[in-house]
Amino acid sequence: MKALAVLACALTLAANAAFAEPVSVKFTEGVSHAFPVLRSVGGEKLAQGELVQIPRGDSVENRLTFRFRDGSVYDERVVFSQKDTFTLMSYQIVQKGPSFPESIEAKGLLQPLVVRALAGGMYELIAGERRLRAAKIAKLDQVPAIVRDADGSERLELALLENVAREDL
Repeated sequence: MKALAVLACALTLAANAAFAEPVSVKFTEGVSHAFPVLRSVGGEKLAQGELVQIPRGDSVENRLTFRFRDGSVYDERVVFSQKDTFTLMSYQIVQKGPSFPESIEAKGLLQPLVVRALAGGMYELIAGERRLRAAKIAKLDQVPAIVRDADGSERLELALLENVAREDL
């Protein structure tokens, strides 16, 4: 979690740099491709990353993606002009998954869990395990859920459909 705070702080500082004095272009940016690793303070590997920079005419596109061990994704895209002065043209950041519970704390779960009722007022989770883990990390008291009366094969089908949908992200 500390590594995420350091990453967020570094990126916040980088985003604030867009409001600094203009930087004139002396040499245009070129193609870059790197595979950074995000580690905890103790050296544990938290995420594997990919950094790609591609110049396209007078603009440069940068994309930094980290895929975390828990399935979370950090995806940052930046486009800037390098004509005369470096100018920020667009900035987009996506943070999804249990490593980013603060977004769930602020907005709650956007997609409900799918459960089935059991005896004694208990429920069995059919789909949404990652959302449930993220909700627990965010210490949510309640989460939206759809109660389905699903038999064994239908439960497997729903779980499989969720996994296929996640692969398409």
